[in-house]
Amino acid sequence: MNKARIRTISAYTIFLFVLSILQFSLPDYVSFLGIKPDLLFVFSVLVGYLYGTMDAVVIGLLAGFLRDAYCGRLLGLSMLICLFCGIIASLFLKKILARNILLAMAQVIFASIIYTVFLTTVSIVYFSVSRPLIQYGIWVAEHQLFPIVIVNTITAIALYFLLKLFGPYKIKGIPKISEETTAEDSPW
Repeated sequence: MNKARIRTISAYTIFLFVLSILQFSLPDYVSFLGIKPDLLFVFSVLVGYLYGTMDAVVIGLLAGFLRDAYCGRLLGLSMLICLFCGIIASLFLKKILARNILLAMAQVIFASIIYTVFLTTVSIVYFSVSRPLIQYGIWVAEHQLFPIVIVNTITAIALYFLLKLFGPYKIKGIPKISEETTAEDSPW
């Protein structure tokens, strides 16, 4: 194994380990309107945005698995959400956006909205909702969507700088995201 691959795997392992411990041990006073930051979700989105599709797939699956395992949920839902949001962020990187903090925050806001709308739709379809749908949608927007977007965006600012400073790639070693990228270019 070469040094770049060891650095990549070590950095991602440390980030996943620390963030999973923090996510499930944060005290209540860290919350905003009852919502705590979703560190693993934000991490998977930022990895997709900063480092491309292959990293987004691997980290999205691992972060989602950790979320599902810690929460005692059915394995798969968080894995899919983290995976898809990370891939969407990496596709915007290739096609539309450049790597900077403002656009990274826009990615996190967009992914948080997708995440909340998806979970709201799943709860409406699979679970009975005691309120009318429009009233329930307004309640979700006020009590869940707004706090989730605020908390995840603030979290993303800190994670963005941590990834830039201690991320899986040296500053000059960030993989080139282009159409010609092959499987050999990926550290995975």
